Amino acid sequence: MNSPDLHCHSTFSSAMTSGDALLFTEVEEAWLAGILEGEAWFGERKPHGRHKNRRPLIAVKMCDRDVVERVAELFGGTAVTLAKPESGNSRAQWVTRASSVRAISVMRAVQPYMGERRRAQIEWLLLLYG
Repeated sequence: MNSPDLHCHSTFSSAMTSGDALLFTEVEEAWLAGILEGEAWFGERKPHGRHKNRRPLIAVKMCDRDVVERVAELFGGTAVTLAKPESGNSRAQWVTRASSVRAISVMRAVQPYMGERRRAQIEWLLLLYG
């Protein structure tokens, strides 16, 4: 078994794009929705650095690096980084994020597959940003 790298690396997307929107197959949408339903956080990213406005954000954090890397590919090639350890958790956790246009594109694609609570979060974010 390979030991996890302790540095950031990028992945490149297999997801197709049309302008700014990400395009998924139906199987990719369903798979991604399943992961996001159980492992994602949907919300807003606060202004920081060069980004002066709030923007929509999806974050996924898991111990399974290969799954997080696949999510990152579907997010359009976002970075996968080692998360800061949480107290009581000795396993490495990996995180990837999608924000702004990519987050909106993902939300629109997975919304039909989501449970009530996640669907409501997505609807609220789409009203604000979509």
